[in-house]
Amino acid sequence: MLFAGKLFKSIKTELVYHNKYQTRKEAELSIFEYIEKFCNNKEDINN
Repeated sequence: MLFAGKLFKSIKTELVYHNKYQTRKEAELSIFEYIEKFCNNKEDINN
């Protein structure tokens, strides 16, 4: 649960509040890419 909370807080502060998306699809793609990077970084730290 802590991981999910930190992830959603990061998405809001680093993406949603700083970007103006033209379409929902553009926002979804940006968030998806951010989640992939966020999770890959966590895996690298844990290994």
